[in-house]
Amino acid sequence: MTFGRICFSKRLVTVVLALTLTGCAIGEVFKTAKNKIPALNSDKGRIFVYRTLNPLAIFKPLKFTLNGKDIADTFGSTILYHDVTPGKYEVNYNNRRDKLLIKVPAGGIVYLKYSLVDDSVAIGNTAVTLMEKKVAEKETIESGIFLIETKIRYPKDGSVAP
Repeated sequence: MTFGRICFSKRLVTVVLALTLTGCAIGEVFKTAKNKIPALNSDKGRIFVYRTLNPLAIFKPLKFTLNGKDIADTFGSTILYHDVTPGKYEVNYNNRRDKLLIKVPAGGIVYLKYSLVDDSVAIGNTAVTLMEKKVAEKETIESGIFLIETKIRYPKDGSVAP
């Protein structure tokens, strides 16, 4: 067996393993799934949380935490949404050490992008950015990310939530 075949085999195993580990997170491609999302009530606001593709992110789910409450797990190359009462919210990350204050308007949509970053940027390796609507819509459609269900898959006790 040549060196090239060994490298290809390792890459193939890595991809298969990654897809297996994130299998529970894979939903439908957002580009088509977005049309199936229920209409937003005028008395609610919607928060979209997304992560673009990062090969290292496949192995590290991040929690979307709002006002200290865990809402959902996020994965690389996924998006989810969460409807809320209009108002001000605190997005907590990096084990609740860091926070981002957001305002969700009635009938409005807010986009949050979760990213893995170097320790020099954030201890805990997570950054959350409030994205402009046009930029977020372009990224979420063009990057081929998947819409996933808004739920906690890995509770603190280590069990998989239903």
